[in-house]
Amino acid sequence: MFNNRKFLGYMLVLVVGTMLLSACAPSDATPTPDPEVIYTQVAMTVQAGLTQTAEAMPTATQTETPVPTQTLEPTLAASPTVDSTPTQTIQPTIARPRQSGSSRLGNPGSGRWYHNVS
Repeated sequence: MFNNRKFLGYMLVLVVGTMLLSACAPSDATPTPDPEVIYTQVAMTVQAGLTQTAEAMPTATQTETPVPTQTLEPTLAASPTVDSTPTQTIQPTIARPRQSGSSRLGNPGSGRWYHNVS
C-alpha cells in the first residue's frame, strides 16, 4: 500500500507541524496568586464592612435641656363642716341558729347532757 519511506515522511511532517502549532498557541495556565495579595484583599473587605457598620450607627446628637418652670403653691380648699349632733346607733343582735329535730342541752361543766326532742 504505502511505501515505508513515504509513510515515515508523512509522519515526520505531521509531528513537526503539530509541535509548531502547539508552540505558537497561547498558554491557558494562570499564575499562582501571591498569598499576601489575598490577605490584603480580605483585610480590605473586613475594613469596608466595619466602615459600613459604623456609618449605619446613629450619632450622638445634642438635645436641648428643658427649662425649669416655676412650681405653683397649693391653694387651701374649703374644709367640710363637721356636724356634732349625736345619732342613735343600733346595736347588733346575735342570732343563734335554731336546730330542728333533736338537740343536746345541758351544762357543759357538769358533765351531764340532756337529750331534748322537740
